Amino acid sequence: MWRWTFFYGSDDSYISSNDWIYSAKYFFSDNDETAFYLGTFFGYQHLKGTTTDYSNSYLSTYTRTKVSKAQFPIGIRTGVRGGMGGYFGELFGQVGYAVGNGSLYYSEGKRVDSSPLYFTLGLSFLGGGWEHSRSH
Repeated sequence: MWRWTFFYGSDDSYISSNDWIYSAKYFFSDNDETAFYLGTFFGYQHLKGTTTDYSNSYLSTYTRTKVSKAQFPIGIRTGVRGGMGGYFGELFGQVGYAVGNGSLYYSEGKRVDSSPLYFTLGLSFLGGGWEHSRSH
């Protein structure tokens, strides 16, 4: 799974993130129909953005600084998956810890940090051309 997110922070900080996540799932029932699952995930997250330092707000002089950081989220994922006529969709939630979290930028009392908590709520719509068939 790949996703892109964008964050706007205070003090003119703009941070975006690219995430690549792999998850393993244990289904509590046959997943031909709606099925609940529990599993784990791990991945790679690249944070990048810009922040602005104002050296003199009266004269509007500032310095723009690019920031970049990699971290590795790991954790637990749970959700429900249901078939939809040749495709399937799922609702999920995941919570974990971002290994490598911490400071992206620090200057003159201004600090931009990434959080150690990794939390996602999501909806996936997936498919590959297969058909769900039912035995009668």
